[in-house]
Amino acid sequence: MSDGVTITFEMILKPGMGDVVVERLPAMLDETEQRPGYRDIRVVRHKDNPDRILLIETWDSEGHYRDYLAWRASRGETMEAILEAPPVMNVWPTMVVRR
Repeated sequence: MSDGVTITFEMILKPGMGDVVVERLPAMLDETEQRPGYRDIRVVRHKDNPDRILLIETWDSEGHYRDYLAWRASRGETMEAILEAPPVMNVWPTMVVRR
C-alpha cells in the first residue's frame, strides 16, 4: 500500500449553514467510509467563523478521491446552494511517514 494522499477541502458556507452541514455530516461520512481507497477523515470548524469548515481526508490515491467526487456528483449531490464561495481543494502527497 502506498503512503496515500491527504486532501484538504475547505468550504465557506452561506451564513447559518455551518450548523446544517455539521448535522448532516455523520450520515455523509458513513457513506464516504465505504468508498474504495478511503482511509480517514477529520472535520474541523473555524474558531471565529462557524460557517467555515475544513475536511482533512486521507485516501489511497488522488484517483480514488476523484472517483469518490464523481460518485457524489452522479447522485446529484451538489453544494452550490449552500456555498458562499467555491470550495478550495488541495492534494498533499505523503512525503515522510513516521511510525
